[in-house]
Amino acid sequence: MGMGKRRRRWLAAVLLGTVLIAGYGAYWLYAARVAEDGLDAWLAARRAEGWRAEYAEIAVGGFPFAVTVRLVAPRLAGPGDAWSWQGDSLAASARPWSLGRVHASLPATSTLAANGRAVSVTLAAGGADLAFAGGRLADWRVRLRTASVRRGENDGLAIEALDAAGDGAGGITLAATGVVLPKAPNDALGRDIQDLALSARGLGTLPPGPPAQALAAWRDAGGTVEVERLALTWGPATLDADGTLTLDAAFRPLAAFSARLTGWGAVIEGLVESGTLAPGNAALTKTLLDLMARPDGTGRRVLEVPVTAQDGRLVVGPATLLHFGPLPIG
Repeated sequence: MGMGKRRRRWLAAVLLGTVLIAGYGAYWLYAARVAEDGLDAWLAARRAEGWRAEYAEIAVGGFPFAVTVRLVAPRLAGPGDAWSWQGDSLAASARPWSLGRVHASLPATSTLAANGRAVSVTLAAGGADLAFAGGRLADWRVRLRTASVRRGENDGLAIEALDAAGDGAGGITLAATGVVLPKAPNDALGRDIQDLALSARGLGTLPPGPPAQALAAWRDAGGTVEVERLALTWGPATLDADGTLTLDAAFRPLAAFSARLTGWGAVIEGLVESGTLAPGNAALTKTLLDLMARPDGTGRRVLEVPVTAQDGRLVVGPATLLHFGPLPIG
């Protein structure tokens, strides 16, 4: 092969590479514009619903293998400022050839406020994966590591790890470990939930608006949460249950579950120690529950009972264990 022919092929390869690089660069710029326009359209739609959506600065980068949109000091507030969220920064990225699948890096510190009460949220690591189809959210997944929620200097909620996922049809799964609850006057079960797993599906549409108004509309239209499985290990007790949950007219939980329990004796003792259950009632309750329990073949005794929440009372089998008020949604 002559020198001239080799030179022409080399020049042709360089020219083709240059064209491809330039073409990809133009496509990346187009994809970046689509991503930014998509964000603007989403924010505009939320503002039309009465939300407030703000940020101090926006930057688009990530070339060549990603389109990354970073917001500095983002803030979202629901209609009527019923709730708000703000963080130091928020970044979302997608592959230029797959803009419908987005990964968001959650801020290490943020503030969530509702009904005039604000809590600070801190994460050692947190991320969300979102998939869109036809402009709508098709499915999502959130992972949090070493998360805490605190109000001022008060003792808060801490979670060692949480993994939650959902789909566009209202289905949700959640798994959490190392949950430490806020300190309460009556810590009958202790503050440590070692493991928590949930599989549920929400039925009905939650409309936009202040939480109380939106939840009332959802409830009045027949909205329910179908819990396919709720399993937890909380202090001395374990629970495995399924059932249906909604809200009553006073925004108190209204639920009917079928549950399998272990460790109820220690739970009753804790309720007595906390002053929630009178000793005389506790002895009768424990005797009744002991009589209802059956061995499960592993050396444990398992109690299979209905669990209901109605009129501000939590009833397990024949016994009322707790009284509770409405949800703090204002």
